[in-house]
Amino acid sequence: MKDFLKAYKLYFKTTFSPGCAVLGVILMLFHFLSVFALGWAHLKESKTETVMFSVLLVLHFFGILFFQRYNKMLQNKVFFSFKNAKLYYTVIPMAVVGSFFLIVDIISFIMSLCLCGGEFAGDLLVFYSAGTVLMTLFHVTQELPKLSGLSALAVISTVMISPPAICYASGIKYGLGFSLGVDILISLGNYIVGAALIIGIMTLWWNKSGRSLEFVEKDIWGFRKRRR
Repeated sequence: MKDFLKAYKLYFKTTFSPGCAVLGVILMLFHFLSVFALGWAHLKESKTETVMFSVLLVLHFFGILFFQRYNKMLQNKVFFSFKNAKLYYTVIPMAVVGSFFLIVDIISFIMSLCLCGGEFAGDLLVFYSAGTVLMTLFHVTQELPKLSGLSALAVISTVMISPPAICYASGIKYGLGFSLGVDILISLGNYIVGAALIIGIMTLWWNKSGRSLEFVEKDIWGFRKRRR
């Protein structure tokens, strides 16, 4: 546990992008305001179109801005020499980014539960748990050439063909219709299965290939520096 906590802190410090974090904070505050606004509209109308949760998922996506220096860790050979290097590359990225999104999910859930009750809050948690898994998958695969397809799929599934949009197109127009308890169980399942899937993917990457990567330097904002 002690080694895990040390690795957790080091990963956060290494991948944290101060420049992008400024924008991330602004967008996350806007995200919480949007949750409040949609919850307020739910109270007025006593229902919410399922597709509207897609808007919140897009804003949920911007939490990834806090960790835009992921490649600095991934491609630095010093980290491969660590005693627990495999843990650091296969579990820690998911733990750090996933826990960040989990905190956002819990705050959003509690806020919406207090504002407009379990129906809206439960649906929000289900969609956010799916979004958290997708965004964490995007983060851990975005700099890995052999997993770039998964990275692109995660973004598309969050921003364009999102779970709420799929539900709406399938005829689920106004919420999922489950009780709050069922929504919480579904969300827990999403988190657990998603975490196991991501760790499995990263373990497969570690065991098979992909550790010889070209380092691409990024600036304080997390963007690639131009070569002169």
